[in-house]
Amino acid sequence: MKKKYALITGSGRGIGARTAEVLAENGFGTALCARTQRELSETTERISGQYGTPVLGLVCDVSDDSAVKEMVGKAQDWADGVDVLVNCAGIAGPLALFEDADPDEWRNVFDINFFGTVHCARAILPAMKKQGHGKIINFTGGGAGGKHHPERQTAYVTSKVAVCGFTETLATEVEGDNIQVNALSPGPVETKIWDNVLTAEERRDLKAKEADLSPEAAAQLVAFLASERSGKLTGKVLSARWDTPDGLARDINGLNKSCRNTLRRIDGNNYHAQKDT
Repeated sequence: MKKKYALITGSGRGIGARTAEVLAENGFGTALCARTQRELSETTERISGQYGTPVLGLVCDVSDDSAVKEMVGKAQDWADGVDVLVNCAGIAGPLALFEDADPDEWRNVFDINFFGTVHCARAILPAMKKQGHGKIINFTGGGAGGKHHPERQTAYVTSKVAVCGFTETLATEVEGDNIQVNALSPGPVETKIWDNVLTAEERRDLKAKEADLSPEAAAQLVAFLASERSGKLTGKVLSARWDTPDGLARDINGLNKSCRNTLRRIDGNNYHAQKDT
């Protein structure tokens, strides 16, 4: 049986790095992509030394479509086919009220968070279709779900909601090609982005409320979605905080048929049931 390979963007540090490690723990060969060589080298060396699985480091800015095509091509040649794409690259962007935010900073957030995801998916889809299978996992995040939208983060939140819409629509388009596309929100995780968008007081409050601010749950959920255990689950927006691999595995077919874990949470039956009560 051919070894499985995953390409993970934004994997030089934080959630992306831990995701790459967990995939390596599960036997995947991993192609890591990041913007800076130093962090990329540290992570690839750690994976190679600790897990002994094939690992490749690729420097790339995912906002650059041409660079992404070249990067994906190198990963595919090295792996002789990539089975899983994990779009984890992202930035927080301007921390300001909407009317005060620089439009160029807004565009930069979309170039990386949204179009970076789009570029990578577009570059890898032809090969996934040719090989007859594939899984694409897109990271969404703060404000795309949950009860509260963060203040002063309109660019970040909007870009992540766009990733959800892209995920659901693309999943429908490629379902017939045996390609599954899902998104996941990692929940509160102590990363560099987290440090950039929260004040010291907000960080203290969050630490007091949350028992676990590590990327472990998100990385384990990615490993589940990348595995055969996730079956044909597709078109869903999942939460690492609330959706566990065991819980999802129990009812994949039922979840696929429902509007749960999507942006379109209200179907006709639910709407009329709520309206009549």
